[in-house]
Amino acid sequence: MTNEIALLLNLTSRSAEALTYFEESLALCRELGNTTAEARVLGNIARVHLNAGRPAEGVACATQAAGIAEASGNTAGVADSYYQLGVALRAAGRTGEAVLRQRQALDYFQKQQRRSMGGWR
Repeated sequence: MTNEIALLLNLTSRSAEALTYFEESLALCRELGNTTAEARVLGNIARVHLNAGRPAEGVACATQAAGIAEASGNTAGVADSYYQLGVALRAAGRTGEAVLRQRQALDYFQKQQRRSMGGWR
């Protein structure tokens, strides 16, 4: 529930409040050992940092999320985290790296037939 509240707060540019709720959610994910959710929440935290004009922090969180997703072997999580990392890298002005991660994400999305993320028509 805290993750959902945080998402809504972030959408309304209430970054500090969103971060508090995401951090609560992250702590719970870690306590429960739910690495899939942990990676997802870290990706959401990356978005908060990007929305608040802190691209370096966004890249750091997205990178951590990608590492956790890769270690878990959850291909959907890897795809999502690569997408988030690409967004963060682009915001940080690291275009070449962003393109690489977005292409990796696209490959995963297409293999999973996730049309909404794979850009299929």
